[in-house]
Amino acid sequence: QLVATGCRLPVMAVGAVGKRVFDRRRLSQRTRILSGIACVLALLACRSCEEAPVRLLLSVQTAFAGHTAAPSSASRGGVRVARAAKGFGSPVGSPPATATVEVAAPKGGWPMLSIIVMGTDSKSVGAAALKQLGEQDYPLDKIKEIVVQGGDASALPSSWKGVVRDFSTKDADDVDLTKEFGACSGTVLAFWGDDHVSPSHRLKTQVLAAAEGSASLLQQTWFYDPADSDWSKVTYWPTKDFQSFLESMNSSKPVGYAELMVTTDPLTLCAPKALLVDASQRVKFRGSPIEEIKLLYDHIAESKPRLLGDKELSWAAVRAPPSVTVFEAAKPAGALRKLAEFVWPKGVGGKERLDSVLMQIKDTKMAPAKAVDSLLHEALKKPLSDFEIKRVRKALAERLAELKDKESGPAVNDAIKELLSWEGLVRGKGNQQMARNFGLFWAAFVELRKYTTESADFWDMSSVGFVAEGLVRLGQRMWGTDERVNEAMTQLILQELNQKGDEELEEGELASKRISGDYFGALSLKSVLESMAYAALDIPVEKYPVNGLCSLAWALAEGNVLNQGVQMKVARGIIAEVDRMQPADVGKIFVAMEEKRWFKDQNTVAYLTESLMSRVRTLKKEDAGIAQMVAERQAEASEEVAKAQAAKTSR
Repeated sequence: QLVATGCRLPVMAVGAVGKRVFDRRRLSQRTRILSGIACVLALLACRSCEEAPVRLLLSVQTAFAGHTAAPSSASRGGVRVARAAKGFGSPVGSPPATATVEVAAPKGGWPMLSIIVMGTDSKSVGAAALKQLGEQDYPLDKIKEIVVQGGDASALPSSWKGVVRDFSTKDADDVDLTKEFGACSGTVLAFWGDDHVSPSHRLKTQVLAAAEGSASLLQQTWFYDPADSDWSKVTYWPTKDFQSFLESMNSSKPVGYAELMVTTDPLTLCAPKALLVDASQRVKFRGSPIEEIKLLYDHIAESKPRLLGDKELSWAAVRAPPSVTVFEAAKPAGALRKLAEFVWPKGVGGKERLDSVLMQIKDTKMAPAKAVDSLLHEALKKPLSDFEIKRVRKALAERLAELKDKESGPAVNDAIKELLSWEGLVRGKGNQQMARNFGLFWAAFVELRKYTTESADFWDMSSVGFVAEGLVRLGQRMWGTDERVNEAMTQLILQELNQKGDEELEEGELASKRISGDYFGALSLKSVLESMAYAALDIPVEKYPVNGLCSLAWALAEGNVLNQGVQMKVARGIIAEVDRMQPADVGKIFVAMEEKRWFKDQNTVAYLTESLMSRVRTLKKEDAGIAQMVAERQAEASEEVAKAQAAKTSR
C-alpha cells in the first residue's frame, strides 16, 4: 500500500520508527518483525530517488536524534582558560563577563572564514543568533563574509557590517547549498544556527579542530527551554541502535558514521570550502536545511571529521531533547547558564509577534475560533520551536477550559471550521510560508483533538456528530496537502510519535500508528472517534437532530470505528426523523451504509434502505433539480449495464 500510494508521510513515519520498535526487546517478536518489514517498505516506496538509501537513513535518524555541553576548565589541544575574553564585536547589551576560553591559533594563523547563518527549516533567523555571533572572538580581519538572509546586519556590531551579504540564492524560501558554497570566498566555511547558546570561542575551537583538512561538528549534551528556564542533560544517545539499522541494511559506512548522524547538530558544521564543494556536487538538494546538510554527511564522513563533545566546547541547543535519548533534569556550570538566560530570557521563545498574539488571546478572553483565526493569519519568519508550539497549545487550552459544558461543543466545532478554512490545506497553495505557519495549525489541531477526547461526554448529539465530521474532514485535507506543508506535518508527527513512549500507547493505537499508513492512525484520530462513539452511546434516549446523527455515522464509518450500540442508536434515530433529512444527510448515510458497510445488522440496513428510498422520493417531488440528478444517474447506470452486457456477448 505504501509503495502504491507513494505518500511521503507514511513512508517517513513508518520507516523512521520501524527500526526503533524492531529493537525494543520487550515487544513481541511479531511486533518487531512487522516493524522491520515497515522499514523495507519505506525503502521500496522511495526507491526511485537516487538518494533513497540516504534519505531513508535520514528519516530513521530523525527518530533517533534531535537537532552540548558544560564548560570545562581543563587545558586541551592548545586551549587554556582566560578571564573575560572579549569578542571582536561589542553590540549593545553585551552579556556579562564570564569565564571563557582562549584558543591558540593553528600553525600558519587563522584561515579566512565564511559564515552561513541559517535556521533549522529556512534561511530566516532571529536576533538571538546574530547577537551571539557578534560576540565571537574570531579575528574580524579573517572574516571574509557573513551570509544572512536579506543581508540584515542590524543585530550585529557596526564593525561587522562590511562583511555581511545576502544569500546568492535569491528565492525567499529555498537554499542552493552548492551555489552558496561556490560563492563563498573563505577557505573555511562554518554554519551558524539560530537555536543555539554558543560561547565566544566556538568558531575558533571549531576552525582549529578542522585545521587538518577535515570537518568539525558539535555533539549535543545540553538542552535549554527558555519558556521555563529548564535545562536537560542527555546521558545516552541510541548510537548502537542506529548502527544496528545500518548493519541490517548492509550499509558500508565509515567507522563513526552512526555517531556522526545521531549525536551532532548539522548547523554546527565547520569544514574547508573544498571539502564542502566536493560533497555538495555529489548529492541533489531538496528539503529543509537540516536534511540537506545531513546529506553531506555521507561524503564528509570519509574525511573522519572531529566531533567535539561536552569536554571540548560548552554550548547548548535551545529545544527539547529527543525523546529516544536518556536525559535528566540538570544544570550546566554557571557560565553557560548565564549566557543562555541573557540571550534567551525566561518566557521568551524568540518571536515577539507571537508573544503579542498570545497575550491578546489571553487578555481579551478570545473565543477559541477567533483565537485560531488570529493565529493562522500570522506570517512567521521561521517555523515554531517545540517550546513555542507548547505555548500556543497552552493559550488555547486556557480558553477552552473556561467554556461551559453546553457551549464547548459548538465552540470546538467553530474552531475546527477555522482550521478547515486555512489556505495552507488548499492544493497548490502550500508554499514555504504555509509550511512555516504549519506549527500554529498543528498546535491548534492537537489541542482541539485532546479537548474533544476529554469533553465529548458532556456534549449533545449534534455537537458530537458535527465535531466528529469536522475532525475527519480535517484529517483528509491534512493528508492531501502540498509537499512542503506535508513535510512540515511529517516532522511534527514523528516528534509526536517519539514523545509518546510505547507504554503510553494502547496496542491497537500502536499498530495503527506504526504499521498502517492511514491518516487516522498517524494523526491519532481513531482514538478520538472511539471516545466520541462511547460519548454518543451514553447520551440519554430522545429525539436527536437527524443531521447530527448522519454526520456521526459518516465520520465513524470513515474511521472504521465499529460500535454496534452506536450503530443501532443512530439507525433508530434516523428512521424516527427521516422526514427531516436533507440531500446531504442522505448522501452521508448512503456512504456509511453502502460504501463503508458500517451498519452490520442486516435488518437495520433493510429498514434504513426503505426509509431512505421513501425520503428520496419525497425530495424528488419537492425539488425538480434532485429528480433530474436521480434520473441522470439512473440513465448512466443503465448505460453502464448495457455496455457490460454487450461486452460479455461479444466475448
